[in-house]
Amino acid sequence: MKCILWKTNLFLLLMGCSALNSAFATMPDMAPPKIQLVDEFGVNLFTGQVTTHLETVSIGGAMGLSHSISAYTNNFSSTGMKGYHDKYRSGRGRAVVIKQPMEGLLDVMRVDDFIGTTDFIVMVNGQMQSVYTTATNYTYQALGDARHTLERRADGNLYWTKPDGTVSKFHGGGAADVPNRPASSAGALLEVQYPNGFTIRTGYAGAISNTGFALKYIYQFDEEDRYFPSGGSNQIPQAEPENWAQANPKYVQAINMARENCVALEQSCSGNWPRAEFDWPAGMPRAKFIGTSMFKVIDATGGVTTYHFRAFDLAYDDYGNLIAGQTPGQRFSPRLVAIKPASSDFISPQYYQYAYRTQVNMGGSNDATYVRYVETAGVIKSAQMGDRTNGYLIGEAHYATIRNAGGGTILEVIPNEDKPGTLSFVRTNTGGLNYENNYRNFPLKYNRIWGDTELYEYAPAGRGNLTKVTKGGTVMTAEYPASCTPATRKICNKPMWTSDAKGNKTHYTYHAESGEISTITYPANKAGKVAQTRYGYEQKQAQHHYTLLLTPIWLKTSESYCVDSHYSNACAGGDEVVTRYEYNHDNLFMTGMTVYSQKDNKTLRSCYEYDDYGNRIGETQPKANLSSCD
Repeated sequence: MKCILWKTNLFLLLMGCSALNSAFATMPDMAPPKIQLVDEFGVNLFTGQVTTHLETVSIGGAMGLSHSISAYTNNFSSTGMKGYHDKYRSGRGRAVVIKQPMEGLLDVMRVDDFIGTTDFIVMVNGQMQSVYTTATNYTYQALGDARHTLERRADGNLYWTKPDGTVSKFHGGGAADVPNRPASSAGALLEVQYPNGFTIRTGYAGAISNTGFALKYIYQFDEEDRYFPSGGSNQIPQAEPENWAQANPKYVQAINMARENCVALEQSCSGNWPRAEFDWPAGMPRAKFIGTSMFKVIDATGGVTTYHFRAFDLAYDDYGNLIAGQTPGQRFSPRLVAIKPASSDFISPQYYQYAYRTQVNMGGSNDATYVRYVETAGVIKSAQMGDRTNGYLIGEAHYATIRNAGGGTILEVIPNEDKPGTLSFVRTNTGGLNYENNYRNFPLKYNRIWGDTELYEYAPAGRGNLTKVTKGGTVMTAEYPASCTPATRKICNKPMWTSDAKGNKTHYTYHAESGEISTITYPANKAGKVAQTRYGYEQKQAQHHYTLLLTPIWLKTSESYCVDSHYSNACAGGDEVVTRYEYNHDNLFMTGMTVYSQKDNKTLRSCYEYDDYGNRIGETQPKANLSSCD
């Protein structure tokens, strides 16, 4: 929120602007649109799969942790013993083959965390090599967005640095002194550190933050889960309920470590901490491949979401006819056929149901891996949400390529077959978006149904930041630092200035240690006065019982500007307004805010109080005239 208010008084300032400020400054807003490829029925039009996401339990708000599960295919996870994609446990680095040998081999190191994913190729002396190379001088190079970097450091682990300076750390495959370590050596996500120092550490036991919050994973085997209906064939997975219980937590419990230290697996918590429960059918994973089954999630509020599966016999086609050469009762694929969200019933508009195609016309593609994927997970044929039904055509022939079509908010997706995993065109109910024909795959043009067409241009060389947006007859531009170094990674991909449609420039400087904004200098107003907002930051450290993660965080502690005079450090008109933020809380919540008016020579203070879960439960108004928030 911009808080430049010309000719205002302290009361309006308090009520209308600074009282709504957060602990962080507002970043420049110049970015292309991000099109969501999942429609309102929960179908991803790019993959033709049901995509689910469910928030289960959280604590601490923006300064804490929130747990969620998701699934990107119609059969949840079909690898290992994982039943769903867990927000904190599923991130990892892995070698992935993007193209098959018949199309020209392309393998990559893919890293993903709970924020996003990026692919890297392996380079040796300027030449691309297999990701399995053991050369001692290999480096990683982003396949698409060049602003991402990946490096193996002295500790043997992999570090993924993102355009904003966020660093995600992955297990590197062993001790640091392992000789000739393959470039493909990588494992689970270990830690994510944001530019301001906010850190989340992950592992088998759950996740913890340096603000003092934890999500504890509780693994429990129930004897009743050992039994399950018989049937199926010896080609489907066997029942391993005890191993399943050791791979998928029964509960995820949210804890404030500033109040109780019970994060270890062998410890029990005495506090009434919120938790989510996950209830799989007995006899997993085999049970999901026999008949019908149900997975249930009870979230922290007591809401129950159920996922209904049906095991499809792959010997039959979409119409129930036996496929030539196939034997019934041998191979089965469990597919998600219905979702009943919490606080809904079977006649609610929120109740989702799905039907599948067994085979799909791939438009002449010979990609055997993709064909097998379709056979096991199936592609969506239709979806129903209450009394609304939507049909889909996935992988239909479209000129020299293929397309996926639907009737919801996402109408059409044309994948780029030459570069698997990228988009060529997306059409939604608000307009159509064209993308670059490369692995970076940035958006180029947005044809809005209502409104002006938008064009996006990027720096032609180097990092490729967005430099120009043309909308109708107007042009907005931006300029970035010429180079990026390890010392400037938090700020080098942020604009030094942006210009509006009239060519007026707004200039930015940044706090190098946190990546946050230091100053915003606005264009002169009609009176020739130039406004500037200045921000100050300090490192603060939470106080909690997990001493292994007591690292500081940069937080905004001040914000100042001149009300009605040309900007300067001292405000020539004697009209500076300074807002200060206090964080006298174990979990670093903002406990107080003062606003000082130089012209009125008066300070007003607001104070805030929180419960053990991070919810704000008390607030004093400035008119209380408090001298402190003790």
